[in-house]
Amino acid sequence: MSTSERPTRHHLPVIGAAETPDTAWADFQNDVLARSKTLSHESAAHEKRNWVRLSYDCNNHCIFCLDSNAHDGTMREGRDIKVQIVEGRKRGADRLILSGGEPTMHPNFLDFVLLGKRAGYPKVQTVTNGRMFQYPDFLNRAADNGLDEITFSLHGHTAKLHDALVGTPGAFEEEVAGLKAALASGRFIVNVDIVINKRNVKHLPEMLETFIAWGVREFDLLHVIPFGNAWTEAREHLFYDLEENLPYLQKAFAFARRPDVHVWLNRFPPPYTEGFEDLIQDPYKLNDEVRGRREEFDRYLSLGEKLSCREPDRCKVCYLQSLCDGLDDTLENVRAKSVDRLRVEGRIPTGGSLPTPRRILVVASDIEKARTLANQLPHADLELDLESWAGLEKELDGAGLLFGRKLARCHAKTPQALSFLETVAGDFEIGVALDKRMMQALAPTGIAPERVVAIQPNY
Repeated sequence: MSTSERPTRHHLPVIGAAETPDTAWADFQNDVLARSKTLSHESAAHEKRNWVRLSYDCNNHCIFCLDSNAHDGTMREGRDIKVQIVEGRKRGADRLILSGGEPTMHPNFLDFVLLGKRAGYPKVQTVTNGRMFQYPDFLNRAADNGLDEITFSLHGHTAKLHDALVGTPGAFEEEVAGLKAALASGRFIVNVDIVINKRNVKHLPEMLETFIAWGVREFDLLHVIPFGNAWTEAREHLFYDLEENLPYLQKAFAFARRPDVHVWLNRFPPPYTEGFEDLIQDPYKLNDEVRGRREEFDRYLSLGEKLSCREPDRCKVCYLQSLCDGLDDTLENVRAKSVDRLRVEGRIPTGGSLPTPRRILVVASDIEKARTLANQLPHADLELDLESWAGLEKELDGAGLLFGRKLARCHAKTPQALSFLETVAGDFEIGVALDKRMMQALAPTGIAPERVVAIQPNY
């Protein structure tokens, strides 16, 4: 081929060391996309859901199944299921989630899907091993009856890996057939749950690559937890060193940066999400975890009966350890005769006795309401959290006393409150919660740093 016959090559310009590319527009687009994803995830996390169990049986035998202790081979009574579906919608649930065991094993699964739609749920979803969806008639009837979303629990990208984890030869082939059929139909939102464990963590990036190539765009990555089958002799093959496997995890998390892919983390320890903090599970979801073990928590709070799972080796691999430790500390504080800080809002309890505080936080609408509360409490240094600060400077004497007590701190919740408190003479601290609005207000105030106490809100 002569030179004139060769096809023209189009080379991208070479950027020299001294030349910096203008990425402002791309950075702006990425920032907007990231914020949009975060908002959509937060909205989904707060969506009111009605989880309805259909069965106490499963045709898989996952070695990490947290529900295995409930499996007795039975199906729930249809009448009970129908009542739960209808009542959930009446209470305002927007999403019906049919679960198990394996929900599609219930002979009336398709009827429950239809009932969910007739009850008015905008979204009807199922979490499943997906094997029934390989059958065209079942798949089409599910779509016709109003099933909107299918979450396939798929824990390996090969039959060898997946079938070993679910304890069922042939499960991978059947589930993949169902998943691909659901995708091909175009009638469902299709996503994949993956329980991350010692056997599959190193394959996680490859798994996501494989599933994305099939057409899946949404993933829920669940951290293995020490309940059910997972806390039997199988645990040696399931729990893994997070630090050691961080490169594989981060490579998997990075798929969330693709504009067409959504990644959710479920029960995953936040300290190992550095660089991907936006993927940390919404704390609101902890409510669901506690509700799932409500009877045990009730017995602990009312009778002092410790949670049956509280074992040192077990707790150190459980995502709920901080919550349970915090609950233990809180109960100890409640029983204590003295506390570092007593928060008071509204009416003072008339029954029993309050612990002796070293400091009292009074939450009230204004200075007069704060005075009324403070005068009913034992003598201690005072913190104030008020809606209106009018009159504070008149009540505060030259010795820094308010209502005869030392004023230790005032909490500024708005830029206006911060500006006002800065003008009030005194040696009290100004507590400022670290949110975007208050961070912007702090910069130009010129408040002496020793007066400002930065407070990280928790929820």
